[in-house]
Amino acid sequence: MSSSTQFGVLTTLDGVTPVAGNIGLTSSDSSITITPGVGTIDLMAVGGGGGGITTIDGDVSSVTGSTITLTGGSSGGLFTGDGSATMTMSFTELNLPDTTSSSMGVININSTPVFHCYPGISSNNLFVGNGAGNFSTGSADNISIGHGTGASLTSGSVNVFVGNTAGTALRDGAENVAVGHVALVKATSANQIVAIGCNAADNLLTGIYNTAIGFDSGGNWAGSESYNICIHSTGVIGDMNTLRIGLGGDIGGGDITTSYIGGIFGNTPSGTAQVCYVDTNGLMSSSATVAASVTIDGDVSSVTGSTITLTGGTSGAVFTGNGSTTMTESFNFLDVPDTALTGSTITSGYISFDGTVTIHNFASTDNENIFCGGFAGSPHATSGVALYNSGFGSTTLTSLTTGTNNSCGGYSSGLDIDSGNFNTSWGSGSLGTLNSTNDNCAFGYNSLANLVNGHACIAIGSGAGSGYTSNESANICIGAVGVAGDGATLRLGTSLSSSYISGIFGNTPSGTAQVVYVDTNGLMTSSAASPGGIKTWTDVTGTSQAIAANGGYAADHASTPVSFSLPSTAAIGSLITITGKATGGWTITQASGQKINFGSSSTTLGATGTLSSTLQFDSVQLVCITANTIWNVISSVGNLTVV
Repeated sequence: MSSSTQFGVLTTLDGVTPVAGNIGLTSSDSSITITPGVGTIDLMAVGGGGGGITTIDGDVSSVTGSTITLTGGSSGGLFTGDGSATMTMSFTELNLPDTTSSSMGVININSTPVFHCYPGISSNNLFVGNGAGNFSTGSADNISIGHGTGASLTSGSVNVFVGNTAGTALRDGAENVAVGHVALVKATSANQIVAIGCNAADNLLTGIYNTAIGFDSGGNWAGSESYNICIHSTGVIGDMNTLRIGLGGDIGGGDITTSYIGGIFGNTPSGTAQVCYVDTNGLMSSSATVAASVTIDGDVSSVTGSTITLTGGTSGAVFTGNGSTTMTESFNFLDVPDTALTGSTITSGYISFDGTVTIHNFASTDNENIFCGGFAGSPHATSGVALYNSGFGSTTLTSLTTGTNNSCGGYSSGLDIDSGNFNTSWGSGSLGTLNSTNDNCAFGYNSLANLVNGHACIAIGSGAGSGYTSNESANICIGAVGVAGDGATLRLGTSLSSSYISGIFGNTPSGTAQVVYVDTNGLMTSSAASPGGIKTWTDVTGTSQAIAANGGYAADHASTPVSFSLPSTAAIGSLITITGKATGGWTITQASGQKINFGSSSTTLGATGTLSSTLQFDSVQLVCITANTIWNVISSVGNLTVV
């Protein structure tokens, strides 16, 4: 065949000028090459039902043919034709690749990452919110929920951040829990910090093992303050090993004015990211490229017609064409069906990362459960029985069967809870071995991590209550690991050197008043007598009496002075009081090495020294200043005789 064109007009066909009508193009070697210049060459199919030449450009490469197949591949997308001119897109699940960069394995809102697990699902990281986490970190086992949370992480691990910019400056710190607006916002390398409440520990930089609970608690810590506990207290700059409870300062409501603490009265001392965002309506948004309202000329799969409509149906997907060759997919929301199983495998109603189920609500929204994190929640939960459970973080509530009203956050938090109810734990490893008991509350890395069957325990602080390994119950541990076998026991701190508690000084007891004692183990007890004070009084009618430390005596012999011998054992601060009653008077005798100082005078050292009354009602009070041996007169009545 030969032809020539000029200005887009076909002028010859095998040497013959074409006329009006159809023009047939043939070739002896089965090939026709058309090289258009200026103008247009329209090629139409002969007959009414044939296919045209159709090309669709995608984000990557293109497809060409008279029959084109649209498929969601492994993404979970499903294209369904109605046999006419309409094709509908829906989802059985949404499966994104692993998070390896800011453009891979990420869900965006308005082109901003809001949900991801960088550097990958195996890192056990979960980042939710605008600017949460980053795409250069090498950290692992972190949970960040809220704008800017965990944004500076480099090698920091096992952290939980919840709230606007909580933990945003932390780089290499580990095992921290910060919950609240700007909680722990300036810390760069702090470790084992629990900050709960708006502005909690918001000026701390590098401290360790601090616990701050309440609005602005620990707000005055501004450097490397460590081993402190602040509850409703701003703390003091430079605090170390210090407990502050209720010293509100400039916090709204001021200082606590009344304090009640159980477990003291009557005791006897024992010794000396980038993830999808869901609002209250379940609305999810993303900037992923999915198309809607696009016109495609030609036949596609089983739908026929010159115009084909793609729609997201009820999935929330919207397809937008640019009037040329590109269509873009976006989401007003993401609607997937209720989570369903085939055997023990979740097969629909979930969101996964790199093939791992990450978000689901088994067993259905009617049960009000929500699980977010790799392997979070359990496919063995009993529908209609396991209700109102929330699990955030990899392997949280993985063993759940019939438990209700459990709320757990952090890597492996609540891992073994199966039938337990009303348990709350936030922090990696918290309540990790509990299974069937109820009403426990744990905040902090590994808090109550080893409790198996105990109930009604409260633990706050990194490792708090981790010493409980069986069925310990009704205990409170704040900044303390606890002791195996504890029951109904309160423990505050383990290595504190100072303790400040408001609401006690100046108040008048409304019940029976007793004095509180603390032994060398920190155990607090109460008694009707005060330490170092006069505990008992004795009316001595004989002529001699061995004195006991912290004893009071009345000399009641009518004719002979009562001989009182100093105690052989007395601690510094022990008191002795002797007063005259009958006319006989009294004398204090000494043993070897003992002595009594009376102002500028002193008795003779040893057994020959004495201190005696001169008149009937003479009285004296002594205090021990050297254990067992040396005593000072701190008050007296009468003209006493010193020998």
